[in-house]
Amino acid sequence: MSYLIFCSFEVGGLPYRMAEILNAHGVETYYASIARPNNTHDSTQFHYGRPNVPWDLTPRFREVMWSDEKVMALLSQVQQEFHLTRVLATGQKAYLLRQAGLPYHYWSYGSDLDFLVNFLPTLNHCYPWWARPKGLLVYLLRFRREASRAFANATAVMIAPYQFAAYRQVCPDKPMFFFPHFLKLSEWETLGPQKLASRREIEAKIGASRFFFSSTRHVWSGCLRKSADTKGNDVIMYSFKEYLNLSGDQGAKLVLVDKGPNVAASRALAQELNIAAQVVWVGEMRRDQLDQYYQGAALCFGQFGTPVLAFTALEPLAQANVAISAFERVDPRVPFYPEDPPIFKSKAPRKIAEFMAQMVAQPQQHANLCRRSWEWIKENCSEERFAAEFVKSFSLNSGRSHG
Repeated sequence: MSYLIFCSFEVGGLPYRMAEILNAHGVETYYASIARPNNTHDSTQFHYGRPNVPWDLTPRFREVMWSDEKVMALLSQVQQEFHLTRVLATGQKAYLLRQAGLPYHYWSYGSDLDFLVNFLPTLNHCYPWWARPKGLLVYLLRFRREASRAFANATAVMIAPYQFAAYRQVCPDKPMFFFPHFLKLSEWETLGPQKLASRREIEAKIGASRFFFSSTRHVWSGCLRKSADTKGNDVIMYSFKEYLNLSGDQGAKLVLVDKGPNVAASRALAQELNIAAQVVWVGEMRRDQLDQYYQGAALCFGQFGTPVLAFTALEPLAQANVAISAFERVDPRVPFYPEDPPIFKSKAPRKIAEFMAQMVAQPQQHANLCRRSWEWIKENCSEERFAAEFVKSFSLNSGRSHG
């Protein structure tokens, strides 16, 4: 018995990382991506390097990805060749699996389900103004139809808790399953020296007495404010401004990553708030390179738009740091963690600023919360836990309906 992870949308390279973790923990898993090449960025290649490993079948599919018929034929072939019995899929082309005779569980990456019900498409920044009507038409005619088929043909789905209402509209008859985020953990004893070294190195490099960090790409302004992918980056900058006013900590800096369609809007807001001199912009980094910033920051920010518990909020916890983010559990019928992570949840800049000041002024309380954060990740999101829960998600017990 072996597994296949089938991807037609990159999702930051995370499906590839799933396959890597599963194989490392003795779960025979293959990976195939038919995500169309991006002219500017390949997330999987950027974050993980894509070494030549026997379980990555993507090179085979790259030659046929422009033809649905050829993709289905190749799926049937690899099913027989590798004795595939369990399939996890993400991306709107997942329905090709069912047409090729492979039942699959579908992992919603968030905006696919959101697009179908509540939110605007995030296409406007991808097209020049004169091409946007055509781009929207393509979305309405193709992406929406294919995304609906991806959900309709799944045997079970995984969604975020805030999406329960959308689930009831799109696929209410589908059983729901859950597996946790997956994070690589260092031992507690080694993190202390690493955090101190990271803090000293980065503070010296940016000329700060302390720094706060956000790894979230910038999607928050204009028409993208109501998109499914909105991140609420403006909340971070308003909160930092409030913190400076509240604390008088003029040696503090805010470190942001220069990534996303609204970077220019974020830079303009920093100027408007008169904090541009205390905002440091860094280039996009591999996931493992982000660890130094997660470790050294006074605390880290997740996202404040779509209310999902994202990796940007949990990755700092894995590095024994404190995070602020906004997410909602909403409906207990959606399978999720038994208890929420110890993340400060708010979208109110004043409340966030007060929490920031409290963490800076009370180092022992900050240290205690760092320890709780690391312990929560170890209990809920270790690679070992992910591998076990992934396999469990395909058991018969995951097939009951929660609707």
